[in-house]
Amino acid sequence: MLRHDPPVDTTAELEQQVTDIAQSARLSECNKVLVRMLGAQDINEILGSGLVDSGSQNYLFDLHHFVEKRYQLVDHDIVREDSKGRRLCYQISCVGVVENGLLRRVWGTTKDITARKRYEDRLEYQSTHDALTKLPNRIKLYREIDHWIHHREEGHLCALMLIDLDRFKEINDTLGHQVGDRLLQLIGPRLETEMSEMPGLIARLGGDEFAIFLPRIRNQRQAIVFGHRVLDALRQEFDVEGFCTEISASIGISLCPNQAKDVSTMMRYADVAMYRAKTEMSGLSLYNPEYDPHSPKRLALMGELGRAIREDQLRLYFQPKVSLESNCFYGFEALLRWNHPELGFVPPGEFIPIVEMTSLIHPMTAWVLEKSIEQCRSWHDQGLAVTVAVNLSARNLLDENMPKQIMRLLQQYQLPPKYLELEITESSIMTDPNRAMRVLDQLHELGVLLAIDDFGTGYSSLAYLKRLPVQTLKIDYSFVRNMLEDKQDEVIVNSTIHLAHNLGLKVVAEGVENEELLRRLNMMGCDDAQGYHIGRPMPADKADEWVSNSDWTKNFSRTVIPSN
Repeated sequence: MLRHDPPVDTTAELEQQVTDIAQSARLSECNKVLVRMLGAQDINEILGSGLVDSGSQNYLFDLHHFVEKRYQLVDHDIVREDSKGRRLCYQISCVGVVENGLLRRVWGTTKDITARKRYEDRLEYQSTHDALTKLPNRIKLYREIDHWIHHREEGHLCALMLIDLDRFKEINDTLGHQVGDRLLQLIGPRLETEMSEMPGLIARLGGDEFAIFLPRIRNQRQAIVFGHRVLDALRQEFDVEGFCTEISASIGISLCPNQAKDVSTMMRYADVAMYRAKTEMSGLSLYNPEYDPHSPKRLALMGELGRAIREDQLRLYFQPKVSLESNCFYGFEALLRWNHPELGFVPPGEFIPIVEMTSLIHPMTAWVLEKSIEQCRSWHDQGLAVTVAVNLSARNLLDENMPKQIMRLLQQYQLPPKYLELEITESSIMTDPNRAMRVLDQLHELGVLLAIDDFGTGYSSLAYLKRLPVQTLKIDYSFVRNMLEDKQDEVIVNSTIHLAHNLGLKVVAEGVENEELLRRLNMMGCDDAQGYHIGRPMPADKADEWVSNSDWTKNFSRTVIPSN
């Protein structure tokens, strides 16, 4: 029995009651079983002791429950540490005696459930860990991801990697299952070495399939870079019972919440990406809906896109670009938007990758080029000598009729070629470098400007970069927007600016979202910039308003540009 001296006022606030109970409760009666449970030699050692002396690791939490449950607890589990630091588990049931609004005594019973808890813990471990590798299994992985999804903080990103060992069956068949099992046991420690500075969970899903869950990453680029580190680590030799063997792997990556919103979708997306990597023998692949044959939305969109082009559902938005040296606006980038009559606004990231995988890319590109050139000619007629930039895809660069099509449009709308800029990505060039180079050379001969878009996100060779007839290099927004907080991103941006200038290229920074970023880029010697801080993508009429009202256009001179 616990006696309270002085008694506790049960009308006081909750926190006050908890404090008073903790300070006033003293053990006044007990039996020999409790003496043994508390590790005492004699009953007198514990009589008069308080809750602070009980060894409970969370007695204040327990007291909150006691008061909230109207001064009683039924089969309530508590944990305490004995004098040797051992963790002991007890289950208590108790009831308080309240007289005239005062808590005077508490009667209760205590059961030692340490052995039962340890047994339950062993069962829990066995159900959530792989017996062979001792790594967490699929159940544990699902729980961790689900917990993260439901408790994630705004702005946080996570990644799931599915890792499938290539040709593992050959090792089993050649060296035997014992060697194969030993190799699987070595995978976990090898991966843990790579994760020494990266918080996350490694799991074995079964067979030769593993997974890594990264609960906090900055962006998808960090996940891709880490994935390549994992591939490099797995390629190192394994010494398996005297046999030296090498293995390779295929990795699929999915992201949350950018791509998937729940555990099952995240697993399916990573699985789709992994099989894509295995099919292409690329080692690693990030999930992309265009490669997912089972995406219902993809199937629906493919049927709607042709009609969208024919029925003029597409719209061009224009984002301004400015010169940091002259502190003046000089042109726009044309960005495609789709306002579906039933689905509403469809994000570009959901339909453009689909278009790029189909023959629809050719009529869509033709539509964008014509509307962009037509709008640019309209601005010139108003005295705005601006440039307009249009993005080309990999399939466009493989189309050797593209230069003729552009020349025809420039002649039709009488726009001087130097006012049209074509943006191409690193990856689009690497699809078929020789063929792309021929098309780029023809476009260069026309007199249009050429720019490398999203620089840093692909895997292009510098040998190709210096051969390309381009004038501009655009640094991807994923490097720019966080460079004030991320030293590594700042180093990459600064190095890219110097690299481009050494190659005789102008540099445009994308993703400029505040004045401080703008000043820092100017200090680095960056030539041009675009981003939300300067102006968001907007329809042509809103772009006209921006030109009329923006500080960036104060030094912009209006001159009527004669047609060709």
